[in-house]
Amino acid sequence: MYVAVRKRRAYAAGVAITVATIALLHVVFRPEVAPVIQLLLPAVVVAAYLGGVGPGLTTTVFATFIGGVVLRPWANTDPTHVTELLRVGAFATIGAMISVLFEALHRSNRREARSNEKLIHSDRRFMRAFNSSPIAHAVSRISDRCVVDVNDAYLKVFGIERSDIIGRTPASAGVLVAPKDRDRMLAQLRSHGEIRDVEVEVPTMSGPIRTVLLTSQLVEIEGETYAMSMFVDVTARRNAERDAREQAERFMQFATAVRDAFWLRDPTNMRILYISPAFDEIFGRSGRDVYEISQSWMDAVHPDDLERVKDAQPKQLLGTYDEQFRIVHPNGDVRWLRSKAFTVKNDNGEVVRIAGITTDVTEQRALEHQLRQTQKLESVGLMAGGIAHDFNNLLNVIVSNTDMLRDDLATPVHKEMLDEIDAAVSRAAGMTRQLLAFSRKQPQDAVVLDLNRVVEDTRKMLRRLMGADIAIRVSLDPEVGNVRFDSSQLVQVLMNLAVNARDAMENGGTLRLESRKDGSSAVLVVGDTGSGMTPAVLARVFEPFFTTKDVGRGTGLGLAVVHGIVEQAGGSIAVESEPDVGTTFTITLPTVAEAVEASNTSSVVVCRGTERILLVDDDWHVRNAAARALRSRGYTVHEAENGRAALRILDDRAIDILVTDVVMPGMDGRRLFEAAHRRRPELPVLFMSGYTDDEVVHRGVQAAELAFLEKPFRVQALAAKVRQVLDDKPA
Repeated sequence: MYVAVRKRRAYAAGVAITVATIALLHVVFRPEVAPVIQLLLPAVVVAAYLGGVGPGLTTTVFATFIGGVVLRPWANTDPTHVTELLRVGAFATIGAMISVLFEALHRSNRREARSNEKLIHSDRRFMRAFNSSPIAHAVSRISDRCVVDVNDAYLKVFGIERSDIIGRTPASAGVLVAPKDRDRMLAQLRSHGEIRDVEVEVPTMSGPIRTVLLTSQLVEIEGETYAMSMFVDVTARRNAERDAREQAERFMQFATAVRDAFWLRDPTNMRILYISPAFDEIFGRSGRDVYEISQSWMDAVHPDDLERVKDAQPKQLLGTYDEQFRIVHPNGDVRWLRSKAFTVKNDNGEVVRIAGITTDVTEQRALEHQLRQTQKLESVGLMAGGIAHDFNNLLNVIVSNTDMLRDDLATPVHKEMLDEIDAAVSRAAGMTRQLLAFSRKQPQDAVVLDLNRVVEDTRKMLRRLMGADIAIRVSLDPEVGNVRFDSSQLVQVLMNLAVNARDAMENGGTLRLESRKDGSSAVLVVGDTGSGMTPAVLARVFEPFFTTKDVGRGTGLGLAVVHGIVEQAGGSIAVESEPDVGTTFTITLPTVAEAVEASNTSSVVVCRGTERILLVDDDWHVRNAAARALRSRGYTVHEAENGRAALRILDDRAIDILVTDVVMPGMDGRRLFEAAHRRRPELPVLFMSGYTDDEVVHRGVQAAELAFLEKPFRVQALAAKVRQVLDDKPA
């Protein structure tokens, strides 16, 4: 368009030049028309000058030249021509000035047009950028705080429509800011002209609170002051930061609460990246040292385990690291640790982290050791119970036949021999009782006892046992209460502990017997001032057949028996010992509210009878010896080798009492009793056994609902027990 205008102006300039030339010729040849031409000439020259500086100046020069040439001959003779010549020069000068002025105006107009065009383009670009920006923008008047324009991002951030905000204040549109924050920011904006990155929480009409960074600047537009504001929505970032802080806090709470030490390592250089606070407690050292020197934790490893631990380190990169080793605390305490490592891989299967956990397993290993000891005790106990059962059957045969021979042989020599047999059998029976007590398969005749009275009665026996160089100090709490215990076994416990104490005080000392109340429990303490025990011996003190005594001075069953008796009675026993200081055994028993039971002093005097007895035992020797003894006392005895044979006899014969072994192949004594009871509910039953682990019989003996005779027994005891059961039968 601008080029076309220039072409039209050049054309006009050419026309003007032609007209001016003609006019001058008319002036030369027709002076009479000069006044008219003089009036038209300025207009023609001005029109020519509108073509621009170049055409205008050319016209001026040409007109002046023509005028000078035409009027020169008359200039000296005719003043009019001189005057015309001067006028032409004046018009030329004026034309030149007009030409320059108009050219300047043309150039100014062209620059302004170009500037306006650029401004228009700039405004369009600004509006496009304003509306399409992902950052929220708003323009508001300072005078009344009304919003005059916002972009789409603003509407999206604050959840409003354009019609809800344009021409209104943000507060009236639901974009709320605390008044104190709003006034503070407005005052700062007015005083400094801008505010930058001020974090503001803005509740909105749509509900959620948005967190934005506000940047605002004052601008003047047509004499009015506006605030150009930018809102960067950082809600998601702040929420993420808050979640990260909360996760970090929860992680630290977890890391602080967990007793295990867990850690992270860089697989490239094995540098420790993180280690939890439990490290300090487990290792007895500061974890800060490990951050500086990753392998410094190995300084705590026990020398005997150090090489093995070092050799196992490469396993961490393979994820197969699982080691148990000892460490030594600065105070000398030795602890057992278990350390495991796991690899953390990225999507490409590359190891990017090594994670591990280290646990103090000292107590766990101690419990595992105790479990192994308990399992060992259980195994030995099962074996001991089985041996005792079979051995008691053999002893029962010997005792029964010895008693029968004693009645038939009257010579002193024979009686002396039988007495020696009796003594040997008694010692053997004592050993089996120890085995049964150790295996906790010996039925207890538990009664309510005054614990202090039992201790006092036992002290009299201990006085003769301990010797003159050992003092016995007794301290009994009168409020200790009563316990349910087998009186003979409680005495056995005290005697076994006292004998061990005596052997530990070869040069004399003090035996301490104490009782005290501890809540709902009674505590019995047996202590000495003897040689004490090393930790290694103390760890095995309740093992069966373990002894530190010389050969012939102990079987190693004493403390194992004590342990079995106490636990069978529902109590517990603990031991503390220190070399050259002494040993203390602490027995804890549950107390009972019942009064001490009165002892039954009545005895069965008459041990003979004529009743019919069904005797059941799978051991022929035991059955034959018992049947012979009962027949010799007037009873009619029917023998059966098992439960089924016994039931057949019971169906065919009249029976007054059933005497049966407990442990038999096939149908045992308990099931035989139940089957017989269904046939004859009134039939009395006497159980006999070297041991029984049958729960029903065991409970029945304790509840005194079933009669029980322990093997080995003397024939007099068998006859007396049979007579007692028959006499107690309801009429």
